[in-house]
Order: sequence, then C-alpha cells, then structure tokens
Amino acid sequence: MENSIEFKQLIRLPDTKRIFGYRSDASVYQAIKDGLCTHGILISQRSRAWPDSEIKTIVAARIQGKTDDEIRALVEALHEKRKTALSDLGVEL
Repeated sequence: MENSIEFKQLIRLPDTKRIFGYRSDASVYQAIKDGLCTHGILISQRSRAWPDSEIKTIVAARIQGKTDDEIRALVEALHEKRKTALSDLGVEL
C-alpha cells in the first residue's frame, strides 16, 4: 500500500451502515471491536466518520470472499496506512 491518504469524503455512521448492509449502529461498533472495520475518525466531540475508501476497500474484500482473518489483516494495514500518511504530514496520533 502506498502511504498517501486517498479518500474523497468522510462518511458518517448511517452511510457506513448502509454500505456494509448493517441495520444497527451496534453492528458497526461490534465489527470495529472484532477488528473487521477501521476505527472512525473523531470529527467533533460526539461524532465519528470513516474515510469512504476504507469502507469500500473492506466491502470489496468481503465481496471477494476474504476470510475474517484476511479482513482483520486488511484493517490493520488500513490503520497503519492512515497512521503513516498522517505522520508523513507531521501529524502525530
């Protein structure tokens, strides 16, 4: 993976649920807990959003039939890519 952040927009929880096909907020947060979804980015004191490219990458992996373990590895790589790209910009997490 290259280290540049590539996303067109941040998407909020309702759109994240819709893209994943989940019905409840808890489903997204359980997927995060299980390592099957990236952590949202805090955009205000009580709101999170996700880079659309990360969510679409995870869904594409599901469509390709990737296992949960493969998706966990993908999520770790996406988190690392995000961290590295921000570090390259001089932003520390």
